[in-house]
Amino acid sequence: LEILYDVQLKVEIIKQQEMLECPNLLKKHYKLESNKPVLREIRLVDPHFRPFLYAETLFYQDNISDDIREELFYSDIPIGKIIEKNKLEYYREILEYGIIRDLNISNHLGLSDDEWFIYKVCSTSHQGKDLFLICEYFPIGHLNLSE
Repeated sequence: LEILYDVQLKVEIIKQQEMLECPNLLKKHYKLESNKPVLREIRLVDPHFRPFLYAETLFYQDNISDDIREELFYSDIPIGKIIEKNKLEYYREILEYGIIRDLNISNHLGLSDDEWFIYKVCSTSHQGKDLFLICEYFPIGHLNLSE
Protein backbone atom coordinates (compact mmCIF):
# COMPACT_ATOMS: atom_id res chain seq x y z
CA LEU A 1 0.00 0.00 0.00
CA GLU A 2 2.81 2.42 0.80
CA ILE A 3 4.33 1.93 -2.65
CA LEU A 4 0.98 2.03 -4.44
CA TYR A 5 -0.10 5.28 -2.76
CA ASP A 6 3.34 6.78 -2.03
CA VAL A 7 2.51 7.22 1.64
CA GLN A 8 4.02 6.22 4.98
CA LEU A 9 1.59 4.16 7.03
CA LYS A 10 1.62 3.49 10.73
CA VAL A 11 -0.35 1.26 13.05
CA GLU A 12 -3.22 2.58 15.11
CA ILE A 13 -4.08 -0.11 17.65
CA ILE A 14 -7.80 -0.55 18.23
CA LYS A 15 -7.49 -3.46 20.65
CA GLN A 16 -4.68 -5.75 21.73
CA GLN A 17 -5.22 -8.40 24.40
CA GLU A 18 -5.23 -12.13 24.99
CA MET A 19 -7.78 -13.60 22.61
CA LEU A 20 -11.14 -14.27 24.23
CA GLU A 21 -13.01 -15.12 21.02
CA CYS A 22 -11.50 -15.86 17.63
CA PRO A 23 -12.63 -13.53 14.80
CA ASN A 24 -14.90 -15.21 12.23
CA LEU A 25 -12.56 -15.35 9.24
CA LEU A 26 -9.67 -16.63 11.36
CA LYS A 27 -11.65 -19.41 13.14
CA LYS A 28 -11.20 -22.15 10.57
CA HIS A 29 -7.46 -21.48 10.31
CA TYR A 30 -6.74 -21.10 14.03
CA LYS A 31 -4.71 -23.92 15.52
CA LEU A 32 -5.23 -24.54 19.21
CA GLU A 33 -2.01 -24.14 21.13
CA SER A 34 -1.21 -24.43 24.82
CA ASN A 35 -1.07 -20.65 25.24
CA LYS A 36 -3.77 -18.37 23.91
CA PRO A 37 -2.58 -15.96 21.27
CA VAL A 38 -2.88 -12.20 21.51
CA LEU A 39 -5.63 -10.72 19.35
CA ARG A 40 -4.52 -7.45 17.79
CA GLU A 41 -7.01 -5.27 15.92
CA ILE A 42 -5.47 -2.36 14.02
CA ARG A 43 -5.95 0.21 11.34
CA LEU A 44 -3.11 1.33 9.08
CA VAL A 45 -3.31 5.10 8.82
CA ASP A 46 -1.40 7.80 6.97
CA PRO A 47 0.19 10.86 8.65
CA HIS A 48 -3.24 12.59 8.57
CA PHE A 49 -4.81 9.54 10.31
CA ARG A 50 -6.79 8.55 7.22
CA PRO A 51 -7.35 4.77 7.44
CA PHE A 52 -6.18 2.55 4.59
CA LEU A 53 -6.71 -0.93 6.00
CA TYR A 54 -8.21 -2.83 8.93
CA ALA A 55 -6.59 -6.02 10.20
CA GLU A 56 -7.14 -8.70 12.82
CA THR A 57 -4.03 -10.58 13.87
CA LEU A 58 -3.42 -13.47 16.22
CA PHE A 59 0.16 -13.64 17.38
CA TYR A 60 1.79 -16.28 19.49
CA GLN A 61 3.94 -14.54 22.10
CA ASP A 62 5.91 -17.66 23.02
CA ASN A 63 7.07 -18.09 19.40
CA ILE A 64 8.23 -14.49 18.93
CA SER A 65 11.50 -12.93 20.08
CA ASP A 66 11.44 -10.38 22.89
CA ASP A 67 12.42 -7.58 20.48
CA ILE A 68 9.56 -8.30 18.08
CA ARG A 69 7.08 -8.70 20.96
CA GLU A 70 8.11 -5.33 22.39
CA GLU A 71 7.62 -3.63 19.03
CA LEU A 72 4.21 -5.24 18.58
CA PHE A 73 3.05 -3.98 21.96
CA TYR A 74 4.72 -0.57 22.08
CA SER A 75 5.30 0.78 18.56
CA ASP A 76 3.23 1.96 15.63
CA ILE A 77 5.26 -0.04 13.10
CA PRO A 78 3.37 -2.50 10.84
CA ILE A 79 4.15 -6.21 11.33
CA GLY A 80 5.83 -6.57 7.93
CA LYS A 81 8.26 -3.78 8.73
CA ILE A 82 8.97 -5.23 12.18
CA ILE A 83 9.81 -8.59 10.59
CA GLU A 84 12.01 -6.88 7.98
CA LYS A 85 13.77 -4.71 10.58
CA ASN A 86 14.60 -7.78 12.66
CA LYS A 87 15.74 -9.71 9.56
CA LEU A 88 13.48 -12.61 10.44
CA GLU A 89 13.35 -15.35 7.83
CA TYR A 90 9.79 -16.60 7.64
CA TYR A 91 7.29 -18.53 5.56
CA ARG A 92 3.99 -16.86 4.65
CA GLU A 93 1.03 -18.68 3.16
CA ILE A 94 -2.19 -17.16 1.87
CA LEU A 95 -4.95 -19.38 3.26
CA GLU A 96 -8.07 -17.65 1.99
CA TYR A 97 -9.27 -14.52 0.23
CA GLY A 98 -12.56 -13.10 -0.92
CA ILE A 99 -15.01 -10.23 -0.76
CA ILE A 100 -17.11 -9.33 2.27
CA ARG A 101 -19.37 -6.64 3.71
CA ASP A 102 -19.03 -6.02 7.43
CA LEU A 103 -20.55 -3.19 9.47
CA ASN A 104 -17.89 -3.42 12.19
CA ILE A 105 -15.04 -3.04 9.69
CA SER A 106 -16.85 -0.19 7.93
CA ASN A 107 -17.20 1.59 11.27
CA HIS A 108 -13.51 1.14 12.11
CA LEU A 109 -12.54 2.67 8.77
CA GLY A 110 -15.17 5.43 8.86
CA LEU A 111 -16.90 4.12 5.73
CA SER A 112 -20.54 3.62 4.76
CA ASP A 113 -22.39 0.49 5.88
CA ASP A 114 -22.63 -0.87 2.33
CA GLU A 115 -18.87 -0.81 1.64
CA TRP A 116 -17.34 -3.98 0.17
CA PHE A 117 -13.92 -5.25 1.27
CA ILE A 118 -11.37 -7.56 -0.24
CA TYR A 119 -10.01 -9.73 2.56
CA LYS A 120 -6.95 -11.94 2.77
CA VAL A 121 -6.11 -14.46 5.49
CA CYS A 122 -2.47 -15.52 5.74
CA SER A 123 -0.30 -17.39 8.20
CA THR A 124 3.31 -16.66 9.02
CA SER A 125 5.72 -19.14 10.56
CA HIS A 126 9.39 -19.27 11.48
CA GLN A 127 11.33 -22.52 11.90
CA GLY A 128 8.07 -24.50 11.95
CA LYS A 129 6.46 -22.37 14.68
CA ASP A 130 3.35 -20.29 14.04
CA LEU A 131 3.98 -16.58 14.51
CA PHE A 132 0.96 -14.76 13.06
CA LEU A 133 -2.46 -15.48 11.64
CA ILE A 134 -3.61 -12.29 9.91
CA CYS A 135 -6.78 -11.18 8.18
CA GLU A 136 -6.49 -7.88 6.30
CA TYR A 137 -9.46 -5.97 4.91
CA PHE A 138 -9.05 -3.54 2.00
CA PRO A 139 -11.97 -1.23 1.07
CA ILE A 140 -12.61 -1.90 -2.63
CA GLY A 141 -14.15 1.50 -3.34
CA HIS A 142 -11.11 3.32 -1.97
CA LEU A 143 -8.36 1.36 -3.71
CA ASN A 144 -8.58 3.53 -6.88
CA LEU A 145 -6.74 0.89 -8.90
CA SER A 146 -8.09 2.19 -12.20
CA GLU A 147 -6.27 5.53 -11.95
